[in-house]
Amino acid sequence: MDVKPTFFSVAGFLTPGAVLIAVLAVLLGVHFPDELCKLVTAASPLAKEGALPVALATLFVAGFLALTFALGAVLSDSFTLAGRAIVRCFLRETLRANVTRLFTHKTIDALIKADMDAREAYVYIRTCGLDLHWYAGRVRMMGSSGLALIIGAIVAGVLGFSCLVVMSLLGVAAWAIAVALYRSNKFDRYVAATAAVLAITGEPGTDHVNRTPEEPTGS
Repeated sequence: MDVKPTFFSVAGFLTPGAVLIAVLAVLLGVHFPDELCKLVTAASPLAKEGALPVALATLFVAGFLALTFALGAVLSDSFTLAGRAIVRCFLRETLRANVTRLFTHKTIDALIKADMDAREAYVYIRTCGLDLHWYAGRVRMMGSSGLALIIGAIVAGVLGFSCLVVMSLLGVAAWAIAVALYRSNKFDRYVAATAAVLAITGEPGTDHVNRTPEEPTGS
């Protein structure tokens, strides 16, 4: 079976860090315009120093990427831990019941006729390869970007921005997190369906044995 990483594997860690830095940069630039102008004015003579601007720009880009990945990783893992805890707290029994239902099917024909996720997973496995990275990465990207926007809203409130700005940031953050939590639940169901497909078809890396409904736990 071919498992292919995609853009979202990286975006799940890079995007939230970039969102946080961008929001903070805009807020600080708007709140401290005089300091920003002084910084630009002080840096302008360096543009006449030949290779120096190139070296500084290279260092800046490298530092920005490192900081973005570091912040993004913290936000991404924080959301994953909190998000999965929330989803499984409220939907644990539902997830377990879904796994039990999937593993009651004894043949692949019965499984793919009964479950849409299993049908989709089976088609991907048999054609272009299964790609779970884009799904998990997208959940990470949306949820952790929501956390970044919440931090931005807190900073905006501390800096004295209007309630409209703060509520706008919180509104977009809540939207992103709500979608991410919904997709996280769908991801758990999709993984369960994929596991059932692999178990029944005996794909490489799985034990092709008959399983009883009591074995899977869904957690």
